[in-house]
Amino acid sequence: MQTGVAIGSIFVVNHRHGHFITFDVMGGEQIASAGKVIETRLGALQFPPAAANAVILLGATMLIIAVLNRIVDIRKEL
Repeated sequence: MQTGVAIGSIFVVNHRHGHFITFDVMGGEQIASAGKVIETRLGALQFPPAAANAVILLGATMLIIAVLNRIVDIRKEL
């Protein structure tokens, strides 16, 4: 895997987590994304489940970045 692909993958993964409004517009608010689930729980004042979902999302993102960092040594390439 090339360095550019790994860095691009990291950017795409992080960028997609914040774009839950796109799912609303394109899916007619019928599609649940991770960001939308957290927003819905916060709107319903369910702070502990929203925080748990946010921590799971953060952990999954960190795991993806760690795996990509294991495959390609980004610091060495840059």
